[in-house]
This record gives sequence, C-alpha cells and structure tokens, in this order.
Amino acid sequence: MGSPRYSDSLPTGERHHIQQDFTESLHRLEQNYHLERRSIW
Repeated sequence: MGSPRYSDSLPTGERHHIQQDFTESLHRLEQNYHLERRSIW
C-alpha cells in the first residue's frame, strides 16, 4: 500500500489520519457507486 518509506517518515498519528482519510473516501466511492447502480435499474 503506497511507498513504505513515505509512511515511515511520518509520525504515527499522521499515518493513521491518512489511512483513515483513504478508507473514508473509499467508502464514499462505494456508496456512490451503489447509489448510481440502484438509480440505473
């Protein structure tokens, strides 16, 4: 998942924050995808 050197240079809190942001945007993408699929049918 990404370059380990970049994450290692970050403080633990920052690394967790980035991971959280990524997960949240992924969930949002999935929700939008499902909503669009539902509206198409």
